[in-house]
Amino acid sequence: MKEKIRFSIIFVSLILVMTLSFVVSAANDAGKITISKTATKADSREANVSLHIGSKSLEETTADVVLVLDRSGSMNENNRMSITKTAATNLVNSLMPDEAATNVRIGVVTFGSKLLEKLYDKYTTIDLTNIKSEVTSTISNIPNELDNQGTNVQAGLNKAKEMLSGSNADRKIVVLLSDGGPTYFNYNGILCGDGGSDSLGLSFFRCANSGLIPSTAAKAEADQLKGIQIGAEIYTIGLDLNDEDATDFLANQIAS
Repeated sequence: MKEKIRFSIIFVSLILVMTLSFVVSAANDAGKITISKTATKADSREANVSLHIGSKSLEETTADVVLVLDRSGSMNENNRMSITKTAATNLVNSLMPDEAATNVRIGVVTFGSKLLEKLYDKYTTIDLTNIKSEVTSTISNIPNELDNQGTNVQAGLNKAKEMLSGSNADRKIVVLLSDGGPTYFNYNGILCGDGGSDSLGLSFFRCANSGLIPSTAAKAEADQLKGIQIGAEIYTIGLDLNDEDATDFLANQIAS
């Protein structure tokens, strides 16, 4: 039997109405995603953004899925975080039609300037779980607004790697949703970056020995996830991206 997990994302930006469709097959080609995109002019210039993610439940295939969600300060704008939470919850409900799933486990990772788990432990699941309410309550707890947070993609992907490192599932899938490029990364317990660009900024003197900047640190983490030891596939969703560098980062440097 060939079942499909279908991710569709619809969002209306200031100028364009864009439709993205992601299809993940759960048979021999499980995890393969095809993307189609159409754009038409919107009638209004107001920011009216909607996002929908849906899927068909998996059958005869086990899957471990980690949702890696950007909770940086820019996600406060245009109701992006609320939209993301609704979409993520819809996806969970589709993958887990029952409270206790038999073949799917899901984890939620939320990141800002750092991984939001120690100070904000309600925003990241402890591990993968097959209990739907644990996942949906974690998503619900993520605040729609949170100030003074940068974008530490590396920290989010590192936590996803930790969750999937012991997985024996047929498919290991990471879905990263962000509205911009990375501005921070972690190095030997030090927060590196300036919080506003893909550079070290004033952290240069503490972090220059790393040989990294935020984007290359995140790419190194993604490469480890996709490597033979874990074998995860990473799918990236850019929300309201207006930056070519950020688009290239998500589509070409991080995604499988």
